[in-house]
Amino acid sequence: MKIRTPIMAALLVASLLAGTIVPTSAVTRSAVITIAYGVRVRINELDRTFTDANGSIVQPFVSNGTTYVPIRAVSNLLGADVKYDNKTKAIDINNYSMEIVLFLHRLDESIDTLTRAMYTLSISAAGNSFSDRNEFASDYQMVNETSKVMVETMNKFKEIYSSNPYAKSYIDSAFVSDCTAFYDAYTNFGGAYLTLYSSNTSSNRQAMVAAGSDLLKKEAKVHNSIHRILVLHDWSSVLQ
Repeated sequence: MKIRTPIMAALLVASLLAGTIVPTSAVTRSAVITIAYGVRVRINELDRTFTDANGSIVQPFVSNGTTYVPIRAVSNLLGADVKYDNKTKAIDINNYSMEIVLFLHRLDESIDTLTRAMYTLSISAAGNSFSDRNEFASDYQMVNETSKVMVETMNKFKEIYSSNPYAKSYIDSAFVSDCTAFYDAYTNFGGAYLTLYSSNTSSNRQAMVAAGSDLLKKEAKVHNSIHRILVLHDWSSVLQ
C-alpha cells in the first residue's frame, strides 16, 4: 500500500528512529514523500511487530528505496538499550545488555561441559581400585583443563558485574547466589578428589560420588536461573 502525504520529513524520521522521542528543537521542513507500507521485518528468522514506548504498533515502511524502522524497538529486540539525550539532541544506542546475554550463554555452556566431565569422573572413581593412579590423575588433569574455561567465565562475570552499568539491573541476587553455590560445589569436588587420591577408601569414594551429584544439582540451578533471566528480559530469542 502506497500513500502520498505532505509530511515534515526530518521530524518523521526522528520520531520513527527514537520510538516516542521527538527532539524539541529539531530543524524541520515540509516535503511530500511516497510511503509504501506492508514491510515485514524478520529478526533471527522470526517475524516481528514493533511497538513504541506506549505499546502502540509502529509500522515500518519504505520511502524512495530506504526502509524506515523504529530504532528503539529493533535495538531492544537485539539486546541493545536506547536513550535520547535532549541536551545534545543525540540518540545513544548501547549494547551493554548484549554483553550480558553473551556472558550468560557462555557461562551456561562452560559449566555444563565441566559438570558432565566431573560427574563422569566421580562415577568412574566409585568403582575404581586405583591400580593405576597415574591414569586417574591424568583423567583429573583433563577435567582441570576444562575447568579453566569455567573459571575464566566466572572471572568475566565479576568484571561485567562491576563495570557494566546495566548488569545489576539485569543480574539479580538469586543468580549470584546460584553461581556462588555452584562454585562452592566445584571447590568441594576438588577437595573430595584430593582426599580420595590420597586415601582410596570406600567412604572417600562415596564422598566423591556425593560431591559429583551435588555439583550436578547446583549446575541445574544455575541453568534454570540463566533461563529465567533471559525470559524475564525477553532475551531468549536474541541468539536463536
